[in-house]
Amino acid sequence: EEDAGGLDDDDGVLTLKSGGQNPKSFEVSKSDAQLSKFVTTILEGDQDATTIEIRQVPPETLAHVVEYLKHHKGKEPDPLPCPVRSIHMAQIVSDKWDAT
Repeated sequence: EEDAGGLDDDDGVLTLKSGGQNPKSFEVSKSDAQLSKFVTTILEGDQDATTIEIRQVPPETLAHVVEYLKHHKGKEPDPLPCPVRSIHMAQIVSDKWDAT
């Protein structure tokens, strides 16, 4: 029986390439990147993809996205409570990192 791999195969590393005047590349593990719906949609279409070009996102923004993905390690953070009980994000989120 052949193992097809796919989205559950978290061994691989993805390179995310930004757009903008000076595009930059960022590496993130496939398992961490699964938190991004955009990335998972691309991987569903091409499971062997190792580089994803995201032309509409400037490098400064993509750096923050990659930092977020690496911090959360593929696990979706807890949803914000409704109604929101404070104007201070640090008092609302379960992971204080998300308030920074």
